[in-house]
Amino acid sequence: MRYALRFLPSFLAVVDAGGVRAAAARLHKTQAAVSYDLQQLQAALGVRLFVRSGRELRPTATGERLARAGGDWLAVLEAAVGSGREETTPVRIAAVSGFGRYVAHRRLMRHADGRPLRLHYLLNDVVLAQVRDAQADFGFCFSARPSRALTFVPVYRERLVLVVPPDWRMPREALARRRFLAERPAVTYDESDYVFARWFDAAYRDPRHRCVPGDHYAELEETLAAVAAGRGYSIVPGDAAQALARLHPVRIPASQPRVENQVHAVHRVGDDRWNGYWRAFAARD
Repeated sequence: MRYALRFLPSFLAVVDAGGVRAAAARLHKTQAAVSYDLQQLQAALGVRLFVRSGRELRPTATGERLARAGGDWLAVLEAAVGSGREETTPVRIAAVSGFGRYVAHRRLMRHADGRPLRLHYLLNDVVLAQVRDAQADFGFCFSARPSRALTFVPVYRERLVLVVPPDWRMPREALARRRFLAERPAVTYDESDYVFARWFDAAYRDPRHRCVPGDHYAELEETLAAVAAGRGYSIVPGDAAQALARLHPVRIPASQPRVENQVHAVHRVGDDRWNGYWRAFAARD
């Protein structure tokens, strides 16, 4: 039940906006991610929260009660937190989705100072553009590029792992495993081309490995759900796979190469106000 609380902001946004599309725009999330949150909340509670009326989603009687209670709960929480500190301008942070959701958010909440945070999950190139154009104070990205406007600081090494359905039995020998994967569909997601190329380059020195096309999703949550359902294999950040293991039980074959990806903090040249936030990634959970 406590796990369901993470989906409450998406639910309240859909109730207020009247639909997934408008709610996604408000939350700076994809429509698929908001739909996923609603599905998981309904599954966790075991009740139906919406009915469709034309193009709008309207809450059921149970959904209306939850919306009232949820809104009150968030207001009480905000008041309790806000009463203990001065009101300040939020720090605007842009982060690539997987790292932002499963590493940056948790560590910033635990180790950063008490200043409010506004964390948006975006594609890598959008992160760089927002920081460059001062739409974000700083960001986290997986590619450091030569730039006169931006400074890149290595802050975290995330492991990339092969995940397969629980009932798959992978060959142990490397060449046989490569053939095994080449014959089965790959479940991909936004920007997975980079992750797949890096993993196959480390595993088989073949960054252009040809994958059998399978499902494609915007978010890692849907990707892992598809793998758990037997739709194919994928290669994802290990932090996300571990965080979602209870919800989407996938298997991480033991005999696979250790492949790591360097994540960088990025900020505008000469703007050193945010250096203290990097401590959150040196601290251990």
